[in-house]
Amino acid sequence: MACSSTEQSDLPDFTIPKDVISQAKDEFRRSDNKILFMMMVNQAGNVVKVSVLGKKLQNKQFLNMFKKNMYQLKYPKAQKGDPEFREFILPFDVQTEVEFYG
Repeated sequence: MACSSTEQSDLPDFTIPKDVISQAKDEFRRSDNKILFMMMVNQAGNVVKVSVLGKKLQNKQFLNMFKKNMYQLKYPKAQKGDPEFREFILPFDVQTEVEFYG
């Protein structure tokens, strides 16, 4: 089984055009969303690469945990003719509140 750092280095760079990324960042800044991610998904539907494009959270530990959990997401399998890797830009509005019970 390969380690994740090896898998990461074998992946291609993101190919989303810079103007699309810039527009997504502009929309993110004007939104209530807290994190803006760029993700790469393989043909099996597994998230294989994640990059943070923007954040409005001060808690770096929470951001790192959230980013790590992005790899647990599953997307639909690629259709015949789809590229080997699919790329997405996704904003998230996360709540970082802690609730105590009892």
